[in-house]
Amino acid sequence: DGLDQAILNDRGYPRHWLQRAYLNFHGWEFSRVFGRDPLAALAAAERDVTEALRLMPGQHPTWRELARVRYTRAVYRKGLGEDPREDVNEAERCIQEAFRFNATGPENFAIRGPVRLEKAMQREKAGERSGAESLYRESIADLEMAYSCDPGVAKRITAPLEEARTRLRALRP
Repeated sequence: DGLDQAILNDRGYPRHWLQRAYLNFHGWEFSRVFGRDPLAALAAAERDVTEALRLMPGQHPTWRELARVRYTRAVYRKGLGEDPREDVNEAERCIQEAFRFNATGPENFAIRGPVRLEKAMQREKAGERSGAESLYRESIADLEMAYSCDPGVAKRITAPLEEARTRLRALRP
């Protein structure tokens, strides 16, 4: 409510939009517990990040946050048996924008790695072994770069890094 009031009082201040997006994004995790639709929370987060981007288009954290929202929605939809490709592709586009503004940010690598992992799994499922192999390697490189820049990300990147390594080994004859 406080952020809603802040936005009503100053619709042009991007920080309010980002803070509300952050709350909506993290609210998706609790949505099912409270009987709400997680996709609605993710849509609200996307709406708020998109407005922040409109107000401040050159900010890499904002592009990264939009990538995180789209990637999370892709994984959630995949879990529902839906096609996550549109969200994965959009997550990739957004994280590339974040890299355009900050090519060395460990958080950018920590997001692009799982996005590439998801794309690799899609390619593997479609029978595109060489494309999948390349994306698994890129995912591993991103996740290792995130760790080398900031060992504090280790807890978040361990599972996707191990999955990418395992899947890459399984592709080899």
